[in-house]
Amino acid sequence: MTKKHIMYIDYEPMQRMMYGIALQHKFGDSIDITLEPSAETALARIHKEPGKYSAILSDYRMPGLDGLTFLTILNSLLRESRSEEQVYRLLTTDYPDPKLPNLALELGADFLHRPFKVADFASQAYERYERFHAARSNTELKSYDLQ
Repeated sequence: MTKKHIMYIDYEPMQRMMYGIALQHKFGDSIDITLEPSAETALARIHKEPGKYSAILSDYRMPGLDGLTFLTILNSLLRESRSEEQVYRLLTTDYPDPKLPNLALELGADFLHRPFKVADFASQAYERYERFHAARSNTELKSYDLQ
């Protein structure tokens, strides 16, 4: 079984570490977690390793590129590598903007609003990731059956 890869992006070192540990604990040994400190470093890594990640989770408010700008550029990179439909994207923030969930959705990303416990975040991310990939598997099976 091939290991899957998830990227988590947060500019705050302590949050990045805590969320990374919680995600690794929840997803288990079948997943490698890559932690990135900025949207820019994340995009550079994704550009170098196209098609590697099955999920990309990002904070919204970061120095430099914000989460929406990051998603826009990310979507372009994913289209280039023909992996846009296979990558689960999640935007998270504690910033109270009622427009953010819809804006994230328009960019193909799921949205979680904080504050929540770190373990709750990992559980919700895991459930949403699994649901996303199960739906993709079902779609691929139906497409295969039609051929």
